[in-house]
Amino acid sequence: MVQTGARPWSKKQEFRKRKDTEWSLLSAQGQVLFYIALCPGATTNEIALALDLTPRAVWNNVRTMRRAGTVRARRSGRTDHLYVNLDAPLFSPAVRGLTLRPLMGKIVTEARRRPSEICVRTRRRMKPAPRSV
Repeated sequence: MVQTGARPWSKKQEFRKRKDTEWSLLSAQGQVLFYIALCPGATTNEIALALDLTPRAVWNNVRTMRRAGTVRARRSGRTDHLYVNLDAPLFSPAVRGLTLRPLMGKIVTEARRRPSEICVRTRRRMKPAPRSV
């Protein structure tokens, strides 16, 4: 069958079209930051699983935020557990002088008191299946 006129959709064009329709208020970096606020002590693998990002993409965002002082890490063995630094300044020069505390303070306080359901579900999915002997 010979097609005339418009080109058939390629997978790349289909992916691009799908990505254009998926809109989010937050960038990937903002999503990672809010996840860490909701789930203090989360690891990069947990974040990647929950947000449907690659571990490499999460790690790049975390590295940027650690350098800016927005996120702190506590090492346990070979794993970094991540926490939000509420006293860090916001990224945008438009809001110079503000810290994360007014934006995320209540979220972090509540998450420390009671874990969010999203954290519990992600950690359940991360647990390896028991080995049979």
